[in-house]
This record gives sequence, structure tokens and C-alpha cells, in this order.
Amino acid sequence: MYKKLLILIFAGLILTACGCANDKKMKVSTKAEVKSDWMGTWIRQATYVDGAVVSTTPATLVLKKASYTSTSKDCANSGDLRVTPADKTMTMNMTKNSCPGLQVPFLISNLYTITDNGKTMTIEVANMKEIYKKSN
Repeated sequence: MYKKLLILIFAGLILTACGCANDKKMKVSTKAEVKSDWMGTWIRQATYVDGAVVSTTPATLVLKKASYTSTSKDCANSGDLRVTPADKTMTMNMTKNSCPGLQVPFLISNLYTITDNGKTMTIEVANMKEIYKKSN
């Protein structure tokens, strides 16, 4: 029961998608912004619990300097993001959610690693791990 609840919480936070779009116009900056290796659009490849694959359903995770959006075919969530590259932590504060069973606000702190020349990201919390590939 505990594993299923943890899977639901983690999946709803990190892996979602209804194809929802933000109607607000994108802000264009005239200054060059330096992107960190974790910033950008990532596509989830798989979710693992205790080392075993529990899902290969794709989801899109967009990481910006101070926010994130996670979408899957079923739902979406978004919120504030704080990344500390020195200790490889990524803290997500979910403030919007359309996934069943998850209440906002919801705060989760993950460890992340970037490998494969910046093309693969692994996000881990407790006994769960997700693998993402950078979108072109």
C-alpha cells in the first residue's frame, strides 16, 4: 500500500500530461540567458520502483529557471522549482494539479544526475527513479 501511494504521488508530480497549454504570451528577453544542463524539455522514458520498471508511459517535463511543468496523456501539474547544482537537488513545489489523488501545495525534493553528454537525466527520490531523455 505504501509503495502504491508513493508511486501515485511521485507519478503525479513528475509525470503528467493532458496537452494543456498556457494562453499567456511568452515573455521575450533581450538579454542572453545562460542555460543550466538541467533546464529544457525532457521526455520520460521509464519509472522504476525498487529497481523494477513500473511504467514506460511517456511524459513531458519542462524545467525552467524557477518553475516546472509536467504533462502526460492523463493530467498535468506545475509549480515552483529550486535547483541546487552543488548537491544535485531539485525541489518542486506543486501549486497547480489536474491529477487525481494529489493535493496542492505539495513539496518534494529529488536528487538528479545528468549523463550521456547532457542527453539523459535521472531523477530519484526514496526507492523511485525516473529516466528522461532531452527533447530536441
